[in-house]
Amino acid sequence: YAIVSSAFIRLYEATFDEVWLSRANQLVAYALENFYDKNSGMFYFTSKLDPELVARKMEINDNVIPASNSVMANVLYDLGTLLDNRIYKQKAIIMANNVKPDMEKYASGYANYAALMLKEIVPFYEVAIVGKDAHAKALELNKKYVPNKLFLGSVKASEMELLQEKFVQGTTMIYVCENKACQLPTTNIMKAQKLMK
Repeated sequence: YAIVSSAFIRLYEATFDEVWLSRANQLVAYALENFYDKNSGMFYFTSKLDPELVARKMEINDNVIPASNSVMANVLYDLGTLLDNRIYKQKAIIMANNVKPDMEKYASGYANYAALMLKEIVPFYEVAIVGKDAHAKALELNKKYVPNKLFLGSVKASEMELLQEKFVQGTTMIYVCENKACQLPTTNIMKAQKLMK
């Protein structure tokens, strides 16, 4: 559920097709219902619907492949940002805080959680691209790697919280925002990139 949800979010960023956010949200809701442990704030590796085991385990440490919990923590943060869902973001922060004491002892086992923590420590940008050339502008912006950002966009008016009232007929606007507070919009790629420093 975690990896597929993450893939759906990346698909949304590439296509701006909101169906991918909807699918990611459905998977996250299912995971919260069937895998989430309210006491620890983490996710079990097995569903509560599976046959009962002697002990339900949690995959916490990243290895060659990131742990399902670290992936889900990032999914909750990103989806919470895109859908303006504070509960998702709070759960993500709780998950990161749960592993913080162990990070000093074994940092490489928590790399994906560290990436999540950076979203809270350094500026994290929501880059809204709205207008007929939204896809082309996103491709141009992506030529310069900026790790601490999420793209969202639409070629028309959208009901998504972070895109509302940003569509301007006949032009493609780029809004660089932090915590839903946006800089003045621009149509210029280089100017938008400079705002993400």
